[in-house]
Amino acid sequence: MDASERIELEIDEFGVPCGGESSLFASFLGTIAKNNTLTPLSIEHWKRREFKPFHQQILKITK
Repeated sequence: MDASERIELEIDEFGVPCGGESSLFASFLGTIAKNNTLTPLSIEHWKRREFKPFHQQILKITK
């Protein structure tokens, strides 16, 4: 899949992705979670203030 290519997700009434593209999206999120540059292990909890710049970067990538 090209970096500029976008997929359209179908979501259910709870906002949970469903349909054929949901597994592709889950796999993509897994690669982000394993990326130490985007999700450093030195920050103990994602709600901490130090994680905010990483959070913004992840949102930008997934939009």
